[in-house]
Amino acid sequence: MNRIHNLKDKIFLLLLLFVAGVAGAQTHEFAPIGAEWHYGIKQFSTEGYVRIKSLSDTVIDGTSCKIIEKRCFLYDHLDGIEKEFVKGQEYIAQIGDSIMLYRFGRFYKLYDFTVETGDTVSFPGSYSFEADEFVTFGDSIGKAVVIGKGVSKIGGLELRYYDLQKVDNSAWAFDQDFYQGCARIYEKIGNISGYLFPEQQLIADYFEGGTLRCYSDNETRTINFSTPYVECDYFHAVEENTLESLAVYPNPFKERLIVELPTEDRYTVLVYDTFGRTLIKQDIIGKKMEIEFPFPQTGVFHLVIQSNSYHFAINVIKI
Repeated sequence: MNRIHNLKDKIFLLLLLFVAGVAGAQTHEFAPIGAEWHYGIKQFSTEGYVRIKSLSDTVIDGTSCKIIEKRCFLYDHLDGIEKEFVKGQEYIAQIGDSIMLYRFGRFYKLYDFTVETGDTVSFPGSYSFEADEFVTFGDSIGKAVVIGKGVSKIGGLELRYYDLQKVDNSAWAFDQDFYQGCARIYEKIGNISGYLFPEQQLIADYFEGGTLRCYSDNETRTINFSTPYVECDYFHAVEENTLESLAVYPNPFKERLIVELPTEDRYTVLVYDTFGRTLIKQDIIGKKMEIEFPFPQTGVFHLVIQSNSYHFAINVIKI
């Protein structure tokens, strides 16, 4: 009799382990209807945000997909015009642990949560090599290497993630965190280090998105990822002060900038790259300041200087 009970106990334990294993293997739904991503963007004289929203279901080649709308809300400081327009649509399907993106007439893997550290992954860019298509520099397929993976809690949910590092000479990549040097991909949310989709890594290109500000859906409360904190749908509609009272020199520069302001005050200095990522944040008291750029990257950067009374924004060039 004891043997029978012991056997029953073992079978019951095995069943519990099996059920737990199945539950652990379940994936979170990606892009449920109503899900939204907000990405801050700063490109030359334009700033604002991109809102990506899961609109509705559709079927492509027998595969159930979500229709994803990309809508831009921008302000151009040069012409003083607010702009709102639909950038386009994407089609995303979830198949098991893979998130598929429909481009170039077929489905490609956008994210894959079965990858292991050391794997090389491929993902689609935005342009093809068809004769009647717009062609840019580099390949239309990106590559990256998985450098780590794990599980972390975001918004009360245990979510799997993996870290990607772009491959040299691959034009397409997911935006990487400036300090960590990798892109962290979470199930349900996607790339939290930058834009949802891979983008060209060439400074001359117009970047479609920027850094992730917020994610929300019907199950998850709005999660704000921005540092420093920025409202999901915020952008400067107008500059509070003209640049006539601001002196920035030399521009272009090599290592440091001199900034002269109209009055002595407590100012916050922010420097962003063209992806909208914060590279420098410091508080300075005074009327004249020297700003050092302690990183080797060159190109166009966005300098923002603000206090309780002033807001200045200007592009500077590091050579």
